[in-house]
Amino acid sequence: MFSILRFSISHKLYCFIANSLAKTVSAFLVLFLVALQGINTELSAQTFTRITIDNDATWARGVSWIDFDNDGDLDLYITNNDYSGVITFVAEKNRNKFFRNDGNDVFVPIIPEGMADDTSFTLGQTWADYDNDGNMDLYTANVNAIYETTLNTPTTLGSALYRNQGSPDYLFTRLASGEASSLNRIGGFAAAWGDYDNDGYVDLFITTPSTSFYPNEVQTNILFDNNGDGTFARSSTSPIVNVPADFYTIPSWSDYDLDGDLDLYITAGPIQNGVLQPDYFFKNMLKETDVATFERDTTSNFASEPRDAQQANWIDFDNDGDLDLYVTNFGGTPGINVGMANDLYRNDDGEYTKITSGAPVANRNVSFGQIWGDFDNDGDLDLYVTNFTSQFNFGGNDYYQNDGAPDYSFARIRTGDFVTGNRASWGAASGDYDNDGDLDLYVTINSLTAGPARDALYRNDANNGNNWINIQCVGTASNRAAIGAIVRVKATVFGNTFWQMREISSQNAANGHNSLRAHFGLGDATLIDSISVTWPSGMIDIATNVSPNAFMTATEGSQIVVSIDERVPFVGPESFLLHQNFPNPFNPSTTIRFSLQQREEVTLRVFDVVGREVATLVNDELPGGDHSVVFAAGELASGVYFYTLSAGQFIQTRKALLMK
Repeated sequence: MFSILRFSISHKLYCFIANSLAKTVSAFLVLFLVALQGINTELSAQTFTRITIDNDATWARGVSWIDFDNDGDLDLYITNNDYSGVITFVAEKNRNKFFRNDGNDVFVPIIPEGMADDTSFTLGQTWADYDNDGNMDLYTANVNAIYETTLNTPTTLGSALYRNQGSPDYLFTRLASGEASSLNRIGGFAAAWGDYDNDGYVDLFITTPSTSFYPNEVQTNILFDNNGDGTFARSSTSPIVNVPADFYTIPSWSDYDLDGDLDLYITAGPIQNGVLQPDYFFKNMLKETDVATFERDTTSNFASEPRDAQQANWIDFDNDGDLDLYVTNFGGTPGINVGMANDLYRNDDGEYTKITSGAPVANRNVSFGQIWGDFDNDGDLDLYVTNFTSQFNFGGNDYYQNDGAPDYSFARIRTGDFVTGNRASWGAASGDYDNDGDLDLYVTINSLTAGPARDALYRNDANNGNNWINIQCVGTASNRAAIGAIVRVKATVFGNTFWQMREISSQNAANGHNSLRAHFGLGDATLIDSISVTWPSGMIDIATNVSPNAFMTATEGSQIVVSIDERVPFVGPESFLLHQNFPNPFNPSTTIRFSLQQREEVTLRVFDVVGREVATLVNDELPGGDHSVVFAAGELASGVYFYTLSAGQFIQTRKALLMK
């Protein structure tokens, strides 16, 4: 199902001076320029300016860029602990950190009401709009072993779900009842939201290396199915939770085979025990069997190879339209011995070729986190890897610049504060916090192995004249945060025409994630040929002939994309329209969307097969535009139902199937 996006945008125009190169040069000159480019890459590096926003960090873990207050800029949440020994432990400093972006490089530290009593020992975090109300909600994966085993201080709290109450104050409420309640003492290393059953609501997966969390308790990985009414049901039958206790670290939802459902990769690095083992990769069988269950893959080379893995990312680093795989490995002890090389698998039409040479797989640092982003806006994904370094060195963090077509090889950048050695880093995340068209970077640095912790916000000040586009996706039939949506952009960049691809993910960094806005570098492209958004619902929205250097919002099924920073007047749809409900069949609830050309008195009613009205979903005057409403079937019996939209002279009816 397709709809065409009509772009009504306010552009941020940037004047660049373009240097042209004659198309015909001698072979000698070509080789000379290539060599010179390699030298310049090494010397000029990537231009980041370090900005201090906090001098009180201790052991920062995960980080995420999110717009929690819906004001159009990216805010920052950091999981932060204070622990380097019993004597030095300060409970009051054992707080996660929340920074509101007020613009002009000003970040205001806040702890919204509802989060203030969070004294758990937090590792991971993941953000999504789990109740589809337009506000980003938070789940923190907490361990608490420090309190119970080392400090002999029992705690009643485990991992926690915080619901964002939205405007005007954007306070957060910690869930205190139900399966996902923090009172259930759920221990977690990391967590990730993903709508694996494609019902329009994000589900939640939590990894638990149980032996290190609570004394004398064995906990397994956890899957919470979203019921669509603000509650969750814990799955006890899924293969992804019925696996042996192990050193599970970070889960990653991704539709790696692009068949329309989310698969799950769980890294299981044993960390420093000298034993390597395969990770846990589960293929989602929803599209094959119409049932969202999982089968573990133990035969593919990426799934069967023993390693000490910490984080996996599926990305299209070579712009060929399929997802490749990169895995970071620990393999050593910070300050004592080196680690093991990271793994890169290139997807060659479904066959995975392990890359055994080149910068991203050559270094043997003690690696943990990784993020991918086009930091230089040249049309390909670059790589940033965080390492557990120490005063005894073994590296520093690594930045690998993608050299692009035709070879898509990488050059390691060694200059700049963001790759300086003697810093122990857990994670990093990228997002364009200053809305200037390039990706900025936050790196978590801890004090356990690198001396005093130092704040690490890096503003991207690259000024290479490259163009870009930034797209915020909003689901309607799909989950509101668009987790799992795949965004593609086609343009001619430096003489090569290709599609770039981004997958919206809530766990593509170590214990956190990058901004959910899809960012694309476009190099010298002055026109985007096509933009395509494939939604988890299966709907595909397409736009053509789009100008670059703009922030846009793509709403599922809508014909409008608007600027997020300079709001333009709403342009309504060209006609009234009642959409097919999704999901359909459904149980127990489904979403009905409709579009109004202008303000009208609207009724939306549901009838059974004999014409009896069973529900009135809307009876009000509504403005023009796109609307959605949830039909909760409640105690209604299975069968066919009809829903009818009346708006002025417009009347339309569609059929829905309830299957209990």
